[in-house]
Amino acid sequence: MKDAKGHGSNAHGSGIGKIPGVVQVHPNALRVITKNPMGASVKPQTGLSPTNGYMVSLQGRTAFPSAAELGGAHGSKIISAFSRANADKLNAPDMHIGSWSDGEKVHLDVSQNIPDRTTAIRAGRAQNQQGIWDVARKKFIATGGTGD
Repeated sequence: MKDAKGHGSNAHGSGIGKIPGVVQVHPNALRVITKNPMGASVKPQTGLSPTNGYMVSLQGRTAFPSAAELGGAHGSKIISAFSRANADKLNAPDMHIGSWSDGEKVHLDVSQNIPDRTTAIRAGRAQNQQGIWDVARKKFIATGGTGD
């Protein structure tokens, strides 16, 4: 049953994922991140990682939990809170949670999967990123930014 704004369940299941500010987080999303400390990209709603394209992080959308916190009892709450805080972007079909670790902190960010290399490099430069990630080749591509 739907409310006056169209929220609620429908014949195909719950409509909660359509409510602004809400991202349903699949349990596999946290597993993908914690099992890949060197880096991962995962769609929070499905727990799946992209297999092609280029990942470009969005500037100003980063959180820094420790690896211990993320792997601990509150890891799913951290991912859910991050997803909720970034729901305006993460609900788009090309957006993912990106992660990588510097050994102490895990860098969680909102990352866009862009199919075209030239467009992705341009976007990485516009976002002041140090580089973008080539998903298929598993390769870092420098874009010259500071990452700030």
